[in-house]
Amino acid sequence: MGLFSSARSWFDGNDREVARLRRNVGRINELEPAMQKLSDAELAAWMLGDGTYVTDGATLFRVAHAMPDRSRGELLVELEDCRTLELILCSSRALANLHLATVTPAEVIRSG
Repeated sequence: MGLFSSARSWFDGNDREVARLRRNVGRINELEPAMQKLSDAELAAWMLGDGTYVTDGATLFRVAHAMPDRSRGELLVELEDCRTLELILCSSRALANLHLATVTPAEVIRSG
């Protein structure tokens, strides 16, 4: 296989990947107007749906409930510590200071 045919097959692979991703762009663009209408608290509640797992690097939490507090304009999140099963109620401001990352339990098991 020559240099040019190797380069062509590499670019052809990229073209396939780009075409696959372009199919998702239309679906994402359709969601944009609805997402723009959400408040910050509502958007955070949508992203941190019930059952989502988050970690601060040391502890794994499951989002038990996430609900907007319209009177204060922020999100209230009930986190369950996966080790102790204790429930913690946090505001969106408190969560922002925790620097949490969304994970799947399999990612935590592999890294831990």
